[in-house]
Amino acid sequence: MPDTPMTGSPVPGSPVPGSPVPGSPVTGSPVTGSPAPDRAALDRIVRDLGVPGSALDCALIVGPPGTGRSTILRAVAEQLRDNGVRVIVGVPADVPAPSVQQPRRPIVVADDLHTWPAELLDILARRLDDGSVGVVGVTENRDRDPAIADLISRARRSGTEVLRRPMSTGAVIDRAAAQGLSLDATTASHIRRRCAGASAVIDVVLGIVASGEDEGRSDDLGVGVDAGLGAGAGERTGTVLPVRDPIAIADRVARDHRHRVFRNLDDDTLAVLALASSRAALDPVSVSATLEITADDAASALDRARGSGFLGGSDVFPAGAIETLCEVVGPERLAGLSRRAVRVRLRFGAPSVDDALRAVGAGIVDPIVVETLCAAARDSEPSRAAALLEAAEAAGGDPAVLRPARARLALGGGDLPGAARLVDDLIAGVTEPTEHVADAIAVAAAVASASGRHTQAADLFRWLGPELVAGHRVAAVDALLTVGDRSGATTVGQPGRRPPTVTRFAEDAAITAVVTDDGGNAAVEELVRAWSSVGDPARLRELGWTSFALAVHSGDQVAAGSLADLIWGDTDDPHRALADAWTALCAGDVDAAAAEISTGPPTALPTVRLRQLAIALGVAGRTGDTAGLAAIWREAVPLIVSVEIGLADVTVLGELWLAAARIGDTARITRHVAAVDSLLDRLDDRTVWRPLWTWYALRAGLLAGDLAGADNRAGDLGALAARPGATRFVAVLSEAAAVSVAVAAGATYAAATPLSAQRITAAVAGLDAVGLRGDAGRLAADAAIRTDDTAVATTLLRTARSVGSDRAVTAGRRVGAPADDVDGPLTDREAEVARELLAGFTYREIGERLYISAKTVEHHVARIRRRLDAGSRSELLAAIRAAGYQ
Repeated sequence: MPDTPMTGSPVPGSPVPGSPVPGSPVTGSPVTGSPAPDRAALDRIVRDLGVPGSALDCALIVGPPGTGRSTILRAVAEQLRDNGVRVIVGVPADVPAPSVQQPRRPIVVADDLHTWPAELLDILARRLDDGSVGVVGVTENRDRDPAIADLISRARRSGTEVLRRPMSTGAVIDRAAAQGLSLDATTASHIRRRCAGASAVIDVVLGIVASGEDEGRSDDLGVGVDAGLGAGAGERTGTVLPVRDPIAIADRVARDHRHRVFRNLDDDTLAVLALASSRAALDPVSVSATLEITADDAASALDRARGSGFLGGSDVFPAGAIETLCEVVGPERLAGLSRRAVRVRLRFGAPSVDDALRAVGAGIVDPIVVETLCAAARDSEPSRAAALLEAAEAAGGDPAVLRPARARLALGGGDLPGAARLVDDLIAGVTEPTEHVADAIAVAAAVASASGRHTQAADLFRWLGPELVAGHRVAAVDALLTVGDRSGATTVGQPGRRPPTVTRFAEDAAITAVVTDDGGNAAVEELVRAWSSVGDPARLRELGWTSFALAVHSGDQVAAGSLADLIWGDTDDPHRALADAWTALCAGDVDAAAAEISTGPPTALPTVRLRQLAIALGVAGRTGDTAGLAAIWREAVPLIVSVEIGLADVTVLGELWLAAARIGDTARITRHVAAVDSLLDRLDDRTVWRPLWTWYALRAGLLAGDLAGADNRAGDLGALAARPGATRFVAVLSEAAAVSVAVAAGATYAAATPLSAQRITAAVAGLDAVGLRGDAGRLAADAAIRTDDTAVATTLLRTARSVGSDRAVTAGRRVGAPADDVDGPLTDREAEVARELLAGFTYREIGERLYISAKTVEHHVARIRRRLDAGSRSELLAAIRAAGYQ
């Protein structure tokens, strides 16, 4: 039966809706090839639409261009014709009434309803209302167009709204298989993503691939309007494609599809898509102000843009389509729209971070942009914060404020050259110290310190002067004290006229503790109080390592561990692992020290890396790992040459000195040894830093065979111990030094001589009591192997093995009762920790009892879990008991 002609073309100059386009490929019936839910709906349309007594009078296929909607419509129309149904293309001038021969109402086939004029849509609605026709049509979704929305609602109520959704990767594979192609999931996924899941576009791609031709031209594809492709796109470039590369074909076909769709859109819809591509706000008010159109026109343009299929659920424009959009819209207009959108957003106030970044990209300089980016940087992780601050500077922010902040972030990330460039460019032309450059000078000093140029750091603060250094007095105190300038540190550490806040009191306490020449436990306790009360540890961060080192030098290993917890907590700061490794090394727990160094975060900061290597050398030396010692020493040599040793690192140099003595390369550090001796002389220190340094010097002398030098250092310790107010720690070191030199000199160990086994045992016990368990064990072992008296040797070896034994009651054992000897899977230290766990102690309590940090206890527990294959705490405790540990 011939189609009844329509009264006029819905869109002047466009193809007749529903009519085939010459050359359009139809690869089988979409009715039978559609997903099951769609197929059922389409079968129902063919069977029931317009049938007398059926409520089904309107069916719509809804989807964006390229989803095969018009191809399906043509197939439905063809099946209706095959079933003898009268099919009308467009809106007829008159409709004959149903007859006995043809009781079924005529069916209007309406393509691209969203492009129809309002008057034609009104006529169609009236025909539906009076029951003279049924309608099967195609449209893009339109929420703001009442006529289209009513038709969609009508179809939805009857269950015949067929939504054309993007194809899945599995559907692409199935569609390819139907054409005899075998696609792997990765290739199918690439095709799907490049074609945005548009089924008609994917069909064109698969058709080219299945053709088996060696090459194909996009202008020979013959894809119709429905797929959004055509000869025009191919004619524009005439690019030759190797059809054997399906991904390249998908790129080209999808690009041509997008190009044609964009060219067919009106200016306002294109402008909305352009705004979306720059991630501008797409609310009607912003769009109206940006495009300078009415709010209603803006809402309609948004509706059309969303219906085009190029905006996701959150109005996200696909990145792969930006290049094509730029080709159609033009780069100048695209950039202009972006700038206008940002200016509108700024005019409305409260721009988002994305708005601010778009403003920077558009070349806009505005204080609101700077403020927005700086506020966001304060709450961002370091790498993003650095990018935001760089953008803020591009938006007109003050470099004197922003570059020091950026440099601190670079320094925190280990980028010393980057941090140095940022501040050097800023201060290079400065001739007089001013408040404007004070922050930059402080950062430059931090960079110098991290690089091992401590004298330069101190000079920078001296140049800045006490008045301007007030905001950075903690850093200035640390820098000046590091080079032995106690007087300068005291001067810049004065609080001035700053209000007596909690933070200021914490700063005052910490500064007083580190600059005092009295030292001892009082200074350490003051440091613990300061770090406990400061609230934000970052306010004292420059004094972190110095505070920890002072506790170590005072012989209070428990306080040192507590300070490490207060200063670095559970952060990934490399000093956290360094501090735990150092306390473990002092306690003789080389396994824990090695574990901390190996698991600690990597660092590119020379001073921190040298500290790590010093501990690694200490572990290698104490375990007799000669090959490891040599390898680590080779890595440390460049840093030894370039890094200046500061006050807080004199024990670091001590470990390097011990390693050099073991390797036979002490000449390499002679310069540093002299520099530290000179530093301590300038500091006029006799009670805090010098005693432990002197102990290291004595041990290095003994290792190097320099008995005379060691004896001199022992004499120095004796003099320090004889000073009024000398601490117990100094007295212990002095006695241990005298015993060590006597042992090395080959003195006879007899009860009647000055060097008796009892005196050696007492010296060992003293070292053990102040947390230097490793040194205690070594002294006892050295003495044992140098005596000819078997009984004395046995006693000393027993003493060496007993160093670090439990000092208090554990569960189920009375005071003084020997620990059960268990031939179990745990090391001695792990067994100690296991017994403390059974006694119910926390990690911190175990650490205090065993003179190790809570973090080291955690490492031991982790190893115990692995050895005993235990999961939960209850399983762990049961496994420990089952292994025989009580």
